[in-house]
Amino acid sequence: MAQPFDAGKARTTGEAVPIAEQVDDWQFNSDRQGQFSASQNGVLVYTSGAVAGGNVQLTWFDRAGKPGGTTGTPGVIRGLAISPDGAIVAVDRLDASALRDVRLYDLARGTASQFTFGPANSQWTLDGR
Repeated sequence: MAQPFDAGKARTTGEAVPIAEQVDDWQFNSDRQGQFSASQNGVLVYTSGAVAGGNVQLTWFDRAGKPGGTTGTPGVIRGLAISPDGAIVAVDRLDASALRDVRLYDLARGTASQFTFGPANSQWTLDGR
């Protein structure tokens, strides 16, 4: 859901509207986390419809909900975050050993790169560092 917000008055200013349905989440021990992130310029990234342990394909949609293309290759995602400027998506993907590594997708250039390399779990921070 999204709702206009007046930061100066610290209150909402309009009606809430749905943006996405069936947003995935995952649980590790007692920690449950939604699979979504938003940039400061209003770009939203989320996973939807994944079956636990199944492959996910990053797909871009315009504001009208029309698919605009895909990024990267399908894989098992355990977390994702978008940079504050909306230019890079960081994805925590499981490797063949079931450990997480971070991959970065540069949306402007259409490139992908592996940012971390096992043997331990790695995870991206939400502030883009």
